[in-house]
Amino acid sequence: MRTGIRSDGVAVAAVMPAAFGEILTPSDLDAVVAYLRSVKPVSNKVADPVYKIALPRQVFPGGEKPMAQNELGD
Repeated sequence: MRTGIRSDGVAVAAVMPAAFGEILTPSDLDAVVAYLRSVKPVSNKVADPVYKIALPRQVFPGGEKPMAQNELGD
């Protein structure tokens, strides 16, 4: 989730905001996991995506690394 690279080594589709993943802090990821665990699961088989082109990796300014805890507001 933080790198924009799937477990099989393929970059996620450009429609995914993967470049922002690197700025997620450990507490951000904990919050995402907590939310996902609170949502009732559904059964929906979806075919694996087929990427027809190589997707460039784009890092947005300020998205190179997570913010330090002392930089975060309340």
